[in-house]
Amino acid sequence: MQNRENLRRELAAIVIALGERMSSAMMAVQLDVDTPKVAALRHGRLAIFSLERLMHFATRLGHDVDITIRPHAPPGFRPACRGRVRIVDHSRPRAGSGG
Repeated sequence: MQNRENLRRELAAIVIALGERMSSAMMAVQLDVDTPKVAALRHGRLAIFSLERLMHFATRLGHDVDITIRPHAPPGFRPACRGRVRIVDHSRPRAGSGG
């Protein structure tokens, strides 16, 4: 499933960014996994991590994970249009946001 792989990749990137200043050993302690799992995460071997586990990692690193379901567009505005799945990282300031 394409969306699942994209979500997994985006979540992993966020978790890696949250732990970028930690050594692999320290990150392993924070995530409650062994060091080879941290190495796998940092090297993009994501098949061993479920979406739920990656979300759990983000919470272990002190961040909340919110899942929001809402209408894609007002009724009648875009008939037969499919919704989208995305991840929005609010932990880092956006470029050009002025602060």
